[in-house]
Formats: sequence, structure tokens, C-alpha cells
Amino acid sequence: MKIPAIAPARGTWRMKVFPNGEFGIGYIPKERKKAEDKRFDRGLVHGYQVVSLPAEHELPTGEKYYDAGDKKDSISKLDSASELSHSKKRYGGKGITAYGKKMVRNGAFLLHKEAKRAIGKSLQFSTLTIPPLPPEQERCICDNWGELVRRFFEECSRQYKRYGKQFKYVCVSEIQPKRWEKRREVGLHLHYIYNAEFIKSEGTYCIKDDFVRQLWRRVLMNLLHKHTYTPGGSNSPFPTPMYRREKVKKSAESYIGKYMSKGGKIVDEVREIKGQEYLPKQWWSLDSNTRKDVARGTITTRDSGSVSFLLDKISEESKEILYVHEAIITFEFTYLQADGCIAHMLVGYGGRMSLSLRREIEVLLSF
Repeated sequence: MKIPAIAPARGTWRMKVFPNGEFGIGYIPKERKKAEDKRFDRGLVHGYQVVSLPAEHELPTGEKYYDAGDKKDSISKLDSASELSHSKKRYGGKGITAYGKKMVRNGAFLLHKEAKRAIGKSLQFSTLTIPPLPPEQERCICDNWGELVRRFFEECSRQYKRYGKQFKYVCVSEIQPKRWEKRREVGLHLHYIYNAEFIKSEGTYCIKDDFVRQLWRRVLMNLLHKHTYTPGGSNSPFPTPMYRREKVKKSAESYIGKYMSKGGKIVDEVREIKGQEYLPKQWWSLDSNTRKDVARGTITTRDSGSVSFLLDKISEESKEILYVHEAIITFEFTYLQADGCIAHMLVGYGGRMSLSLRREIEVLLSF
């Protein structure tokens, strides 16, 4: 495996290690790019030269242009970023992001670690669904999913505060595959892991199953009443949603991780068939304290000694590197009167290390 040089003449290397051992190491330019250079890299025309991966763009007039490889005279008209922003994409339209998955995994990792150390605490894995609904109500719930989830967890947090406890959770949203395949229903599910606090004086947990069912049904009905209720219209009784709960016995990451590894194809189908308003804008969430814990437990450094140490482990294919992948950028640059050229540049690595190796890096940084 080829290892790039440390601290290149015009840049440096930055390393980031998350609490669960996931890491990223990449090249950071020493100098910030000028605005003109950023336009150049995005494939916008600069004089008579275009630098970008080939990409097609259609203007409101119906004319089509290409960032690279197109020899039409009209290419010189692509002169500003505003001409390319006519079709604004909705946030969350491609499902959960790589960053979101990483935050969810690390949040679950820290919650599990905390639960193992505490007395009277356990982790519970819960799933909440929405029942079959008319198209208008289904679209309303999908379009306002973030608001719905936020209100649900706010009420859970208030319930914990009544007992002097702190509610912590990690959640992901999922489109139910079977309902989509059979009836073309989005059928959003909310999967979440939370710290179940046992109250000895009452012989039960802070949040009971009946409380969760009634709360979820109430926030669903309130949302629909707010956005879809019409005086004198047909507002049929809201059916009871489904809820299930189980104790997390092994890895919390594994429990919630499997719901992030599937569904990409379904997301594309929903967007194409029903429209992006049937997709939630937010696919994951953590409580503020767990988010802060992830940030506090993340190592971010440009220390050359630590970076060299990790790169050596990667090149030696150490067993402490559980998996690794290269980050490579491919450039295609085309002149109007010349053939295209392709170049590859290794700009970093991503992967996961053992927790013992992570501790070694912490020790190195403490000196």
C-alpha cells in the first residue's frame, strides 16, 4: 500500500478519530482557495477553459450545457453559479448521509458504554410506526417528520425530568420496504435507542409502554390536525400506530446500524415516483448531551508524530486496523480544443481501529 508523504510542501495532514475507533486522515491545503479557484474547481467557465467531471445542466430556457467535454459555442454562456442553481435539491433527498451514520454509531457506542457502567440503567431499542393513511396525510407526515420526531423526544425528556433524570437517545428513520413494495406506502419507521432509567420506589421505568403509545399517537394527530384539518371536511378517526420495545443485549451499534445499511434504493424510488416531499428532511437525531459527548470524545489533530504513527500502522497492515479504505479524487480536465485528461490523487484514508490503538494515539498526544 502506497503511503503519501507527511506534511507536503503546500499542505498538511489532519487526523480525526471518533470514540468508537472510526477514523479519517486526509490532506488539508495550507492555503485557502480563492473564490475564483473554487468556481474553477466546480466546473464553471473561466475564460475558455473548463475543469470538472462531465456534468449536464439545463437552463430554464431548455438549453443544455456541459461543464466539461462539450465543444458547443454556447458553453461560454455558463458564466455564473446562479445559472446552475435553478433546480434546488431538498435536504435529505438521498437518505442518511455518511456523516449521519457515523454520528449515530458513535452515539450508540457511548450510550452502551455508559449503561454498562451504571447501576439501574439499561439500553432499550424501540420502534414506532405510522399506520396506513390517505395520501394527503402520508405526505404531511413525511414532509414534517423532523418536527414530529423533535416533539416526541421533547415530551420523553420532560417525563425524565419529572423524576430528576436525563433522557438520552439516538434515532434513525427508515422507509418500511414491505409496505413500499406491496402498496407504495412510504410507511416511515422511527428506530431509537435510549437509556432506560428504573425507578425503585415505583418498581418501573421512567417511561412506560402505554405512555409511549399515547404520546406517539398524540403528536401524530396534532401534526395532522395542524397541517391537514379542514373545517367541515372528512377528518376520519386516526388509527392506532404500532410500537415495540426490546432490551439491547449486545452491541447498540449493531441494533441500530442495520437500519442505516438498507433502503438507499427505496429512497430513490420514492423520490422518482411520489416526489421528494414524501421523504423526511432529517433521517437521524441525537440528544444534545450525547452529541456533545461524541464531540468531546473525538480526537482531531494535525500532529505529525501521531499522523505518522497511524500511517505506519496502515502500511504495516496491522491487526489493530480493523478495516481501511483509500480516499482518492479523480480529476478530469478538458480544453475546448483538446482531448480530455484524467488524473488520480490519493488524499487520505478512512477506516476503523481498535480501541487499544486509539488509546495509544491519545497517549502520544498527551506528551
